[in-house]
Amino acid sequence: MSTNPQVKEALKQAQQFGEVFLARMDKEEIEKTGFDSSVFSPFKFVEVYLLWDGEEFFLKYLFDGREDQYYYEKAKHVGGHENLIAIVESYIQIAQKHLPEDIGSAMIKLVGAYPLGPNKGAIYIYQVMPHPVDFGMHIQTFYICTFDDDNTEVPWGMGSTPREAIEDAIPHWDRYANDEDDENPFKKVLKEVYSH
Repeated sequence: MSTNPQVKEALKQAQQFGEVFLARMDKEEIEKTGFDSSVFSPFKFVEVYLLWDGEEFFLKYLFDGREDQYYYEKAKHVGGHENLIAIVESYIQIAQKHLPEDIGSAMIKLVGAYPLGPNKGAIYIYQVMPHPVDFGMHIQTFYICTFDDDNTEVPWGMGSTPREAIEDAIPHWDRYANDEDDENPFKKVLKEVYSH
């Protein structure tokens, strides 16, 4: 049994949820692990999941993200349980190579609040300031605007300035919001606050 904490966590989550994602690899990458892809239809990439059926672990390979193109591999197909766990560990290591060394973080600051009236919610503008890291996120500061209906707050637009974030939200609201009787709240804020 592996002592790798990531493998132990993957096994635990598979037992808890029935399935856990391990890795996404292109064809050349999975062939380097010894996987014989010649018996499958041509594919560009494969997603690998660890499954638990209540009695044993097994692997599911999903080709090109298509639910009708898959393959299951049980421990008996790879020489036993210990070998299956070793394969799981190798896939987790491959997945970790695809992650940036330091993922990074961001500070989010409320920079604008525009109440729309009693029981009509509010528009909020947030400034997102990522902290750059050497081998990770290098995103510049940007803004998001949200609509808060007093129950949930949902982002609708993004831009390099507050005005751009509002302008980005307008067509999304027009396309997806169900309130055809009411004025688009982002148009209202753009007109009242940013038209000067």
